[in-house]
Amino acid sequence: MTIEKPNWLLNLEQESWQAELIISGLAILGSLQLPDLIDRFGQWGLTYFSADLGFFLTLFLIYLHFTSGILIFAFISHFILRAIWIGFIGLNSVFPEGIKSEGGMYSKIFMEKFKADYDHENYGIKALDNFCSSVFGVCTLVILFSLGFCTGVLIAYGLYTFFNAFLPPKILTILTYGLLILLMIPSVAIIILKRKKYEQNERLQSRFYKFFNVFNFLVLHVFRGPALYISFLLSTNIKVKQYVFALFGLILLLYGFGFYRLIDSGNILLVNQDAFHEYYSRTDRTNAENYEEYLTAESAPIYSAIIPTKLIEGSMMNVFIPIFPNEEEIYANFCGVYLAQESTSSIEKKRLKREYYSDCYQKYHRIYINDQLYDFELVKFTHPHRSSEGVLTYIPTVDFKKGKNILKVEKLRKGKANENEIYRTMVIPFWFSEH
Repeated sequence: MTIEKPNWLLNLEQESWQAELIISGLAILGSLQLPDLIDRFGQWGLTYFSADLGFFLTLFLIYLHFTSGILIFAFISHFILRAIWIGFIGLNSVFPEGIKSEGGMYSKIFMEKFKADYDHENYGIKALDNFCSSVFGVCTLVILFSLGFCTGVLIAYGLYTFFNAFLPPKILTILTYGLLILLMIPSVAIIILKRKKYEQNERLQSRFYKFFNVFNFLVLHVFRGPALYISFLLSTNIKVKQYVFALFGLILLLYGFGFYRLIDSGNILLVNQDAFHEYYSRTDRTNAENYEEYLTAESAPIYSAIIPTKLIEGSMMNVFIPIFPNEEEIYANFCGVYLAQESTSSIEKKRLKREYYSDCYQKYHRIYINDQLYDFELVKFTHPHRSSEGVLTYIPTVDFKKGKNILKVEKLRKGKANENEIYRTMVIPFWFSEH
């Protein structure tokens, strides 16, 4: 049964292109900023989240890049197509009679044949209008699904952090993979229940519908209603084969874009933080990230120890060593958990806490120059580049050799036998000149 639309809705539909064009133009400017913002989120994740979450965080970043790619592609396509549509509308108003059969460079017979092929229904103005509105609808759908999914991930991470304090790691891992399997159930169920054997089974279909509603409420939350409405509106009015083929091709293209951004930004190292640490421990090459002279506003966060420049002159060389939030568990285990004394004043508590951390930073760092262990004093310091937290020290250059030198910084942790072991090594080659 066809539902009759009210006049106000019909009027809005006819004038919707104006709002679409304005929103699409603004959305293009906004969506083009998304890849850089996602890269920055991944770079922050390298230093904030534990290595155990690296695989899941990588999948999340790929999804975010995939979503941003869809928005960029769709909004730019919509803007261009809508501009073409406006051009057709303008020409149609200037030349209301359309293409004439006489008066041109070609014969009347030729022009009649041409008009039969190209002048039908004002050359598809209505069809182009409908397509532009559909593209805009897809953009809206992607935004709704993304908001629902990202909110769900944040909730899942909060629950993971909460249960991590009470459940053993193995049980938590089983629950995590169980959740991933649960996410696959609707896709598998759709394929099975579409078969003729089950398609007319009212009891089975009703139960799946209830599960479908609960599942989408958990995944999409408050965005469930509008997201599902647009999704079903598109899927039931577009030819399934064309819809699936176009969707599959776009998914491959945009997931490729996601992997490229992940590799180009260096965030692929989230999957294996051992490779991330190894990248900064090589002695056969120099990394621009290890020298302050190469830092710019667009540079990645400080991931390793840094010195001012490759060529060191003067009597002292400063070394900045970053300390990441995901190191807290390591140095708390190494130095012991800080316990405040109840009898002291609040000012005294803060002083003792600062002393605890300063002493701990001193204990779990070692600095070598050309394999010679140095005595040093570390001072907590916030580096101006991206407000990176860490420690700072100055090393006398009196024992440096002229030419190439190697600075090595080690971070320690407690091993299985409660013995000190190296958690991470950072190596920086530099050259020393006496003058």
